[in-house]
Amino acid sequence: MPNRQPRKIPLIKKADFLPALSIFLCFLGVLVRLVQYFNNRALWDDEAKVAFNLINRSYSELFDVLDYNQAAPPGFLLIEKSAIQILGDNEYAFRLLPFLAGITSIFLFYQLANKYASKTAVPIAIALFSCSRHLIHYTTEVKQYSSDVMVALGLCLVLLPQHGKMLTKKQIIAFAILGSISIFLSHPAVLILAGIELSHLLFTVAKRRYQTILNRLTIYLTWLIAFGLVYAFNIRVTMGNAALVQGWESRYPASWVDIVWLFDAFGKFFYHPLGFGSPFDGIAIFAFLVGCVAFYRQNRIVLITLLLPFGTTFFAAYLHAYPFKNRLVLFLTPFAILLIAEGIHCLLAQFKQDRYYQGLLGLLLLVSLALPPMNRTVRLIISPELKQEIRPVIAYIQTHREPHDAIYIYQSGQQSFRYYAGKYGLSENDYILGERKMFLSPSRISHEGLKAVDREIDPLRGKPRVWFIITKSWDIEEIIFVAYLNQRGKQLDKFQKTAATVYLYDLRETQ
Repeated sequence: MPNRQPRKIPLIKKADFLPALSIFLCFLGVLVRLVQYFNNRALWDDEAKVAFNLINRSYSELFDVLDYNQAAPPGFLLIEKSAIQILGDNEYAFRLLPFLAGITSIFLFYQLANKYASKTAVPIAIALFSCSRHLIHYTTEVKQYSSDVMVALGLCLVLLPQHGKMLTKKQIIAFAILGSISIFLSHPAVLILAGIELSHLLFTVAKRRYQTILNRLTIYLTWLIAFGLVYAFNIRVTMGNAALVQGWESRYPASWVDIVWLFDAFGKFFYHPLGFGSPFDGIAIFAFLVGCVAFYRQNRIVLITLLLPFGTTFFAAYLHAYPFKNRLVLFLTPFAILLIAEGIHCLLAQFKQDRYYQGLLGLLLLVSLALPPMNRTVRLIISPELKQEIRPVIAYIQTHREPHDAIYIYQSGQQSFRYYAGKYGLSENDYILGERKMFLSPSRISHEGLKAVDREIDPLRGKPRVWFIITKSWDIEEIIFVAYLNQRGKQLDKFQKTAATVYLYDLRETQ
């Protein structure tokens, strides 16, 4: 009998496996964002401040200085206003634009990674992007930061392939309109546009640079006009808010030679908004630098295009024109994630060269940077994020309240309380808003603030039932506030939800 060759069982090729893994990770990101959106957590104080501006103002009034020290681009505000007029005054309507922007960003990032990252780096990048804690959070926050990310990705995807090309008239019109809309929708869009176009000019042959500028001059002029309008009717007006501007001062370098601030701001970027806690932020910085080297070897144009938005944003910070800190630079996270993923891939690829120590280092980076956010994402799907659940606290008061009960709201969380109070039938005559906080920081009590709180509560002494609501910023704040109340009365009831608690006290003992 002829010898039969053993039948080979076909294996899944890496080329087939990686795209499937990437798509799975995209839908993991979509799923966790859907769960967060439909979990419908209560608006917290900062969201409520934006909500009041949208509810109480007409479309034209949104171009004035916003109340409660808020700032947002005009396009974002107008779309948000339209959403609540069509869908009603509710959390889903307020969060619809950030949610849709967050979902769209996943698929835009998927395209960006597939175009410019190595095949192995693609699923790594998508895992980091889909599971990023701050990208997930701002997908369901009544703020513009999710749409900032969407705009940054969209501009990069559309404009990066135009490097070195002479544009047609249709393209010139299309890019002029696209950039202008982006500037109205997102404040940092102008920084992205500047970074991408600078990279084009840097890599254009000197002889063709003048022709390239001339070819795109209409686009640049249109963008400048759009930015001028946004500056005149939005940014300049916002800069008239002294309290808001003063709050940004700590986010700027002290001078043009303040290099310490530069390195500090760059390092903190990996903690927030990238979301890597210590010591993983240091590991992420290392992967980022390796990724820069890897991109430099394979595609310098893409590397510079990914890095220049950082440069333009830092430049704006040195001009005291745009703060480089926390959520305000969330729009830069996709570019950093792409470089981090490429750095991990570069080290993992060393296994093929029999450089096992470098390959093991890449594996260590992959596990330490990707597994924690993925684990947190799975937990968020099972148990969605809550931030400041004052809504059930107010519902509890309404259920257990007696006709002559008094209600006092400690200073923190007052706007979120006011937003929900009317929905539960509470009028402004039913509660007292505290005007003072007893804390300057988690470790410092303001004695003047403590005396002011005491004066606010003084009219309530002698009442048999007073509800005290506190939405805590720090645990110690609530502990000391309760200790303060215990010296002045007897606790009758307590109801607690995430970062929001109500206490019922009998203050007759203070007579």
